[in-house]
Amino acid sequence: MVASIEESTSLNSNINLDRVLYVSNFSCNLVSIAQLIRELRYIVIFDEDLYIIQDRITTSQIGVGRMWGGVYYVDKLASPTVQVNVVGSYDLWHGCLGHPSNQVLSLLP
Repeated sequence: MVASIEESTSLNSNINLDRVLYVSNFSCNLVSIAQLIRELRYIVIFDEDLYIIQDRITTSQIGVGRMWGGVYYVDKLASPTVQVNVVGSYDLWHGCLGHPSNQVLSLLP
């Protein structure tokens, strides 16, 4: 089995790996979890059936995969998304002040 080192490759528009080892006889791609965690600073979460790759800062999901036959496979690599929750000022103050009554909240400017 002969391997060669490639400069870099992309798993998607958000995950670029440097110093990739290419083995022409392999029928699948292997990803270094250590490189994802140490160099790219991603979070990788495993359980008995799947794994999730998350951006460390936004915690948005970048990739997900499933376990089959004792090996975790890449199912989908997604572009990061941003989730925004819109909260009205009433709800914001109600939660921040420990859920006071409407009468107390009406005293706020």
